Order: sequence, then C-alpha cells, then structure tokens
Amino acid sequence: MTSLLPPGWAWTTLGDIGTVVAGGTPSTADPSNFGGDIVWVTPADLSGYSAKHIAGGKRNLTQRGLDSCSATLLPKASVLMSSRAPVGYVAIAANPIATNQGFKNLILAAGIEPDYLYYYLKGNRPLLESYASGTTFMEVSARQFAKIPVALCSAVLQRRIVAKIEELFSQLDAGVEELKKAKAQLKRYRQSVLKAAFEGKLTEEWRRQRANRQEPIETAQELLARIREERKKALGRKYKEPLPLDTSDLSVLPEGWAWANAHQLTLFITDGEHITPERADSGVLLLSARNVLDGRLSLDKVDYVPEQVYERLCTRLRVTAGDVLLSCSGSVGRSCAAPVMPRFALVRSVAVLRPLFEMGNYMSYALRTPLLQSQIVEKKTQTAQANIFQGKIAALLFPVAPLEEQRTIVSEIESRLSIADAEEKAIEAALKQAARLRQSILKRAFEGRLVPQDPSDEPADRRLERIRTEKAKQAAGQPRGRGRRTATGGK
Repeated sequence: MTSLLPPGWAWTTLGDIGTVVAGGTPSTADPSNFGGDIVWVTPADLSGYSAKHIAGGKRNLTQRGLDSCSATLLPKASVLMSSRAPVGYVAIAANPIATNQGFKNLILAAGIEPDYLYYYLKGNRPLLESYASGTTFMEVSARQFAKIPVALCSAVLQRRIVAKIEELFSQLDAGVEELKKAKAQLKRYRQSVLKAAFEGKLTEEWRRQRANRQEPIETAQELLARIREERKKALGRKYKEPLPLDTSDLSVLPEGWAWANAHQLTLFITDGEHITPERADSGVLLLSARNVLDGRLSLDKVDYVPEQVYERLCTRLRVTAGDVLLSCSGSVGRSCAAPVMPRFALVRSVAVLRPLFEMGNYMSYALRTPLLQSQIVEKKTQTAQANIFQGKIAALLFPVAPLEEQRTIVSEIESRLSIADAEEKAIEAALKQAARLRQSILKRAFEGRLVPQDPSDEPADRRLERIRTEKAKQAAGQPRGRGRRTATGGK
C-alpha cells in the first residue's frame, strides 16, 4: 500500500472495514441438507455471471444443511468473492445468502458502500490473486483475504464514484452491444454471400457476358464425365460407379450446372489416424478437429509427432495442398482447404476429401453454405459426441458449376469475405479496446482521478476510526460465537 492517494483518502484493508466470513458446504451424501429455502451459491454460479447482485444459486440449503457446516447466512448487501477455483468472482448479496467454502465474504461496516467495494475488487483481480497460495489449487485464506488493501474515501465520494463508473459503463455497454450486433450481421452476411454464390447469383453477369460473346464453356455434366474418367484411371480396380442421385427435392440450378455427391467429386474420402500416435515436444504437427476452422487452420493449440512417426502415418494418408478438411467428430461441420504449408498429420476427428481438378476451395466454401450444413446436421449421429462418418460424407450433395465458373465463384466469395474479415478484425479490436477502457475507468476511479474531490467531504480516516471504535465495543461485549446460522453486519 505505497501508492499515493488524494487528500482525504486512506489505505485500509478488507479486515478493517468489515467482518470476514468464510463459506461452507454440507455433506452431499445427505440429501436432507439440500432443497430448502436458504439460498446458497458456489463459484460455479458466478461463472459467466455479469450482474452485480446475486439472489441465489442452482441449489438451496435446508436449515439442517446450514447447521451442519460452517456456512453462515449473510445479510443482504454482503460482498461475496470466490477465493478458489477461480479467485476473483465478485457479487453483492441481493438478499440473505449463504456460500460454499469457495468464498470469502465481507459483511461491511457502516459507511462502506457495497457497490464501491464491488467495483474495487472487480478492478483489482491480479491483486486478489497475489494473496492466494496453494499446491493443488490456489486459494485466498480468510487471514489473507482480511489483509487485502483497499483505497478508501468518504461515503459520499464512494457514491459519486459508483455513479460515475456506472454512467461510463452504461455508455460502454451500449457501444459494445452495437459492436456485437455488427458482428452478428457480418456472420449473416457471410452466410448470404455463400448462399448466393452456390445458387449462381454472384456469377449471373459472368454467365451473361460469356453468352453474349458466344464463348463455348465446358458444362458441369461434361466436367463430371471427365472426373469420372480420371477416377477410373487413378483407382483402377478399386473404382466404383456412384449411386444414382435423387434430385427431386433439390432446387433448380443455373443452366450448365449439375448436382453431384462428394463421392463423385473426390478421389477418396478418409479420416485421420484412429490409433493415438506417439507424441513429441516438437516435430511435425498433429492436428484434430479443434484446429479446423471455417476457411483456415488454427495452430494455437497443437500436438506434435516425431518425423519417423509422421512418415509412417503418411503411408496411409499424406495430406496435400487443396485437400478439403472437414471436422467430423465433436464439433462437426467446419471446413477449409489444406494449405501448402505447414506439413501435418491428422487424428480421426478430421475427414479428408481429395477433389479432382483443384476444386478444393470451391468444395470447402460449399460445405459452409446453409445447404450443405443442413445436410451435415441431418446425416450426423449423436452418441457421446457428434460424428459424421465417411459414408454419410460421401453422400453429401453439392451444386457443381462449370470449372471456369467455379474459379470465378471462389474469387467473388474471397473478395467479399475479405472485406467482412477486415471489418470483423476492426470490431474485435474495438471490443478489446472497450475492455481495456473499462479497466482504465476502474483504475482511475480508485486513484481518485475519476470524479472531482470535495474538500468538505469527511476524511476516510475518521470513518475508519469510528469503525475501529465500534469493533472494539463489540469485542468488549458478549461474544457472538461462531455465527454459523446468521450473521449481522453494520449496514
């Protein structure tokens, strides 16, 4: 507590401005401890919770449950802080409430605004974590919790600071909401681009110009015939004629287009290694479904296999640039075309479709359309996790444009999506800036730089002296025991 504060402020600790109360958990083996009318929260109840006040959690305690453990029924306006798993979730009790042992709580003395302390703790999570210790998991003990420093000002200034924080946060929230709406609109825009592309709408002018110039063009049916011959030559005795397609329920395609399934368009469809290969700290990348995103590979979290293991895996499958990668287990349905670099092997959660005539980008974009995504949803199985197997992938139906038009379609898609990607990056940057600004507001607030200081405000040290005097009177009076059932505060 060495940083300077404005005149009238004072450094104190949580233990000096309230009563520290730990939570408790009754035996889960006794069902009579739960299901009563005593609200009870755990850190899990605050995971993803953004509201300032909390009224209860997923489970309630009975009076028997409360009596059987060290939990205390805290009064309304107590400040709750998760002290482990993780450290730093904060909320204010909207009503009398109990917590489990994953909390350290504070019943505030008179003159300490719960909203002020809430924002102070929210803005100082690294400080809170620095008071944690442990081996299996990090935890802030009650003793350490009481030592956490607090920059304190007068009660009236606390209220002014809270009002200013909430005014600025309200403006930030409105801006963030608009950014999120814009991000959602970009997602819809991408889907509309892909839908239009594979309905032939993005290349209507291209087809019209070709027709006006009377330039001959290979139709999709002619392309499919060429693909069939290439598959025959490449597969030899392994070649199988595709099953006839039922296109009765499919939409009418532009002139020169045709429907085809993935089996017709590819040399093979397979997936990655089924037996977990030996891992290494470095070597060749080993990727899974989590690494396959729409339009690209993510290399944020990767495994590696030794070079000799990679070469062994390649005897079954060597991924080449332009192969279509499809997440086929867990998160099913994301796709991209394999890049030229880097080299990588795959586990079975990724399917590989090897198209002919460099149709990888075209097929990858098609797989992201509402048309193909609906087929994937229909064909996937759901057990412990979702899967779409090779036979179902082979049956996926694609709208096939003439090869030259496919290249134009890919170019048109990439032109439009690159603009959307740039806009999304700008939105993400703005969202990160909003988060930084939120922290900056809190920092300025508790350095005394957010609202003007009023020399007529009561100095914080006087309030602290009265709190100490009141605590001393209580200590000199009748002991209150361990207070397992109900605690009363100074508010």
